[in-house]
Amino acid sequence: MDIFRGMPYGIKEIITNRMIATVGVSPAGALFPVLDTAAITAIWGNMIYEIAKYHDVTLTGTECTKIITACGSSILGYLGGSKALCWLLNFIPGLNLWGAMAGNIIFNGYYTFAVGKAFHLMLEDYDINDKTVIEIAKILVRLFVPMPSLGELKEIFRVMKDQL
Repeated sequence: MDIFRGMPYGIKEIITNRMIATVGVSPAGALFPVLDTAAITAIWGNMIYEIAKYHDVTLTGTECTKIITACGSSILGYLGGSKALCWLLNFIPGLNLWGAMAGNIIFNGYYTFAVGKAFHLMLEDYDINDKTVIEIAKILVRLFVPMPSLGELKEIFRVMKDQL
């Protein structure tokens, strides 16, 4: 399964690099979900900025972070739910902290991929010129696919493992 099928190499590289960036914060995020969410929001804002630049769309870094924040309950809700699930893994005998860390790495990688893919598709298919941050966020949320298949999670794990 190639989760990047049909995406230009430059987009694949941007998304993959941000997926790898989430590995650095994910273990700590298993213990401190709020810290993790803040770091992931910054990584996603940077990813959106780079994808916009790739598509010759002018957005500032601040606007990109506002877009992610404006997605609020939709995208960040999924992220928050996965943070809660990963934190609860700490209490399952046999998984404990290591299971929570591994789960957090996979979820962060998947959601980073999903947000990057959705933003790329949006810039390919929609004219966002003269749209407000809120309007852009609404389009992004519509394109965001929150439920990963088992195959997608395996591919996310493979991509991140291969890069480390």
